[in-house]
Amino acid sequence: MKVLRLFLLLLSLQACAQSSTVFRLSDTAFIPGSVWKPFYPVVFSSDNTYNLSSDSNLSLDSLALFLNDHKGAIIEIAAHTDQRGNDSANVNISQKRAESVKMYLLSKGIEEHRLAAVGYGETQLIHGNAVIAACKSDSAKNKFYSENRRIEFRLLNDPRKSFTPKDSIFQSGSVWILPVLFDFAKATLRPESKPLLDSAAAFLIEHPELRIEIAGHTDTRTSDSYSMKLSKARANTVMRYMIDKGVPAIQLSAQGYEKTRPLVSDDHLNKVPSAKGREELHRLNRRIEFRILEINK
Repeated sequence: MKVLRLFLLLLSLQACAQSSTVFRLSDTAFIPGSVWKPFYPVVFSSDNTYNLSSDSNLSLDSLALFLNDHKGAIIEIAAHTDQRGNDSANVNISQKRAESVKMYLLSKGIEEHRLAAVGYGETQLIHGNAVIAACKSDSAKNKFYSENRRIEFRLLNDPRKSFTPKDSIFQSGSVWILPVLFDFAKATLRPESKPLLDSAAAFLIEHPELRIEIAGHTDTRTSDSYSMKLSKARANTVMRYMIDKGVPAIQLSAQGYEKTRPLVSDDHLNKVPSAKGREELHRLNRRIEFRILEINK
């Protein structure tokens, strides 16, 4: 198994030209916004479908290994088309392709709150119409079209600054992002979030040396006053739940950050033509974080 993992990771060392915007699956220095372009492209059964081909398994399995090794990593699955076809059709097919890749990674055990499927259609071409028109052969044109049709993976955070409940080495400032769900526009916990918070409470009881800030965040669409009120109320709801489960109150504080610390900026969101894709990214911005404030020796 170790040999297979090493082999898969070595295959990822291609990663185009060296650039601060490109990362490799062997990297340990992660820059939010960096992109991985698989050496073996993620492909579909035909140009006009969103059914994954088995030829994609090698790249996607390699990515799944990476995500399992870096439990805090959150990524955007970005799907792009070529410029043939109409704009709306291209946005639609790219969104469905991104969702197909997301479903595959979910089947490999990657948690949904770490994945956002985003379709860009033909809005971010590598080769524009003028370049393709200058090609002297159909094979050259098709090569450029195929390079425009691509799946890329964008890193949205720095996994080195994250921790999981299985960690035994902690650093002040480290963050654990929890997919805690609330009723719409309310601070009422949904039942499916309670098992997750139960495990978080057990973890904190086992580690009384940790002092934690429970940070509430909203997406960027709400007004400043409303998002502040809601993010603070949700953080307080989580804190009260943890105390009820036996976590000492001295270990906890609650803070609402409203929409001031998004994982995905409005500048980035405004480049997404797919409504579903934008909603995927808004979902990542709505979150509860546990941040280590202090470690008492």
